[in-house]
Formats: sequence, C-alpha cells, structure tokens
Amino acid sequence: MIMKSEKLSDLLMFENNQKKLCSFVMKLCLKLQENTDRYFTEWNKMNYTMFWLEKDTVSTVNLFYCNDSLSMIVSFIVLLEQTYDDASCEYTAMIKFEIFWQRNHEFTSFFLEFLDLVNELNWNESAKIAALWCAISDEICAQLVTQKMSKTLSKFAILY
Repeated sequence: MIMKSEKLSDLLMFENNQKKLCSFVMKLCLKLQENTDRYFTEWNKMNYTMFWLEKDTVSTVNLFYCNDSLSMIVSFIVLLEQTYDDASCEYTAMIKFEIFWQRNHEFTSFFLEFLDLVNELNWNESAKIAALWCAISDEICAQLVTQKMSKTLSKFAILY
C-alpha cells in the first residue's frame, strides 16, 4: 500500500490583490510540491489552482485556461505575476490619480478610494490634502471654501 503525503492546508482565495500575490504563489508552489502524489499531472495542478481564484482573476485567467494556453503551472504563475504584480505601485497610483474625481459618488465611498490611492504614494499630509482638494466635487469645494483648512487629511475629511 502506497502512503499518501500529508495534505497541506488549502490556499486562501486570490482576488487580484497585488499585495497578496507573492504569498499566494509561494503557498501554491509549496502545496503542489509537497503534495505531488495528489496532483499527478499539470492538468490536476491547474484545476486545483483555478479553484482558488476569485472574481476578475478568474475571468482573466480563464481566457488562457480554456484555450489550453495555460497547460503548465509555471505559465500560470508567470501570467499572474505579469497581470497582478505591479512593480511600480506608485506609478500606477499616479496614473489613476490623473483621472480620479469625485463626480457623483458619495463623499465617504470616494474618500475610501482616495485613501487607497494615497497609501500607495509617499506623499506628506499637505500633498494629500491638495490632491483631495483637486479631486472633490465642485459642490463640496463650495461648502469648504468658508472653512479653516486643516493640516491633516483625517481632519480635512471631517470638515465635510
């Protein structure tokens, strides 16, 4: 009787989060390497991996998976890294900032998205406030014109 390897715990879902990509890939490789007797073929490995993808990651990878472009786990990892591993988070945030405006969004949802972007940048509080000021709607600008401007982003947001 052949003994099977100890089953390592399953992965957490991967949902296009570049901060979690390295961890996901590392755990995936370890799992597939340690449990080779459970995933005999590249096809088994790909099916297992596809199961642990979520949302738009599934859509992106599925295009390649369905036409057999991803027949090996190595090519899958390369695709993930090329798609989701942003070597220049700061540059990407800057590009997004160029077109970032509040428009008709509620301030709270807009502000949360704004915070996500500025967290990628190494800006001081004054620069963050100036960027927020440029991105908020004209209506909110008009309301804030009469207010004394705060020196911190959190206090600036409380004004509204």
